[in-house]
Amino acid sequence: MQPEYYDKVFSETPHYQGSPENSPYYPLWMVAVNSMKGYLRVLDAGCGPGQFGELCVKANHKYVGLDYSSTAVELAKAKGYGTYYHVDLNLDTSMVRMGKYDIFTAIEALEYIEKDLELIHSIPDGKSVIISGPNYPGVEHLRFFHSMDAFKERYESFLRLEKSWTLSGRNVRGEDTEIYMTKGIRVK
Repeated sequence: MQPEYYDKVFSETPHYQGSPENSPYYPLWMVAVNSMKGYLRVLDAGCGPGQFGELCVKANHKYVGLDYSSTAVELAKAKGYGTYYHVDLNLDTSMVRMGKYDIFTAIEALEYIEKDLELIHSIPDGKSVIISGPNYPGVEHLRFFHSMDAFKERYESFLRLEKSWTLSGRNVRGEDTEIYMTKGIRVK
């Protein structure tokens, strides 16, 4: 999908305009935030309009978000929680490779990134990672997973998995779904 598609989604979908607590992704974000202990520097791929960033900053983490949509980045910047950059992670992983963070997150993002494996591969060895993936197709999804095992299988050669969660709920279209999330350490 072209960036203009995502710009329209972020500018026209009401739950992207509101607080994180009013998003269908709030339970997922809170599992991630609650799994991050101590003060951390967070680098988040696919940050959207900054709702997860707001939760991270309120939990006393330093947050940097990256997104393909310039509209999402502008919305995030306007909220004032964290630092945001407009980046196409299919073309530029330099901020990921630099490693100026303690934990890398990609929550409800990897299914939109064509070169997801290259992105994960660019994370420096030893960094903490939290990633997720859905069990449902979406018009914009490049991939989805039929099970937690399938999700783990795609990424386990890059990560030493420590903990996994399956979260059930409703997606933005109101459909019953599961989202698989895992936390681990990047290994080469």
